[in-house]
Amino acid sequence: MPEEKDDILISQGAQKASIRTVDQDVSRALSGASAQIVREALDLDREKTVFKKEGSLASNKNKLWLALTLIALITITGLAIWTIQKKDKSITVEPVIIYSGLVTYDQTKTIGNFEPKSSILKKQIVDAKSEAPAIGLTRFRFVNIDPVGTNDLLKAFDWKLSPKFSSGLETTFDFGVYTDTEQKQAPFILFKTIGTDQSFLGFSLWEDNILFDLGEIFNVNAQTALDPIYQKKFVNITIESHDGRILYDADNNPLMIMIFVDENHALVTNSKEAVKEILKRVILKK
Repeated sequence: MPEEKDDILISQGAQKASIRTVDQDVSRALSGASAQIVREALDLDREKTVFKKEGSLASNKNKLWLALTLIALITITGLAIWTIQKKDKSITVEPVIIYSGLVTYDQTKTIGNFEPKSSILKKQIVDAKSEAPAIGLTRFRFVNIDPVGTNDLLKAFDWKLSPKFSSGLETTFDFGVYTDTEQKQAPFILFKTIGTDQSFLGFSLWEDNILFDLGEIFNVNAQTALDPIYQKKFVNITIESHDGRILYDADNNPLMIMIFVDENHALVTNSKEAVKEILKRVILKK
């Protein structure tokens, strides 16, 4: 029996000894230069296998980055479109407002382009009055700008207003002519103020210069500053329960009326009827 076991062990050892790898068999089968060539071929094949695996991994990474980039671009584009649409929805288009005046007028008449020169402006107004506007209130406006701002108008007309009054004026003021049923015309200038005591005081201070400033527009027939008309003084007047100041000529005809028709509107004209008509429309405008 011991001999049989020894034979079995010897047989198993022989079998283990006979187990070899293919590379070993090839190496034993080949020698010298041939063996070297085969080994290089095997190494090259292994390198190709590794390179393919690495290339596959790199390709997968590139695909992943490309996918992430596309997702990011789509997200950014979507957010941009959403933001623009939201912004467009939030924009409110302001309606175009056409200036119609401080009160309602029966007619608006163009008198040419606004040019910041006193002589031109005065001539434009005088010429417009001579064209016999329709009965009622007519507002004069410029072709190229309407309305013209208060400061620009005051500089252009070169009126000598008290700063107490001019500093309290709103953004623009109206001027035109009132025509009654007998075609008698009365020029007017309507200011809108902030309605302070300074405005009232400043308006009254204009009395000293108003004839020089508005004489041509109001058809005051005076040749020089020494004319007796310039020596006359304004006196108090009440029209429709509103206190104002009036300057009469030698025949007791109104040359100039200065009056607040309410707490915010100061009027200059030479007709009591014009005062009443504008007063009525100021009330209706409120």
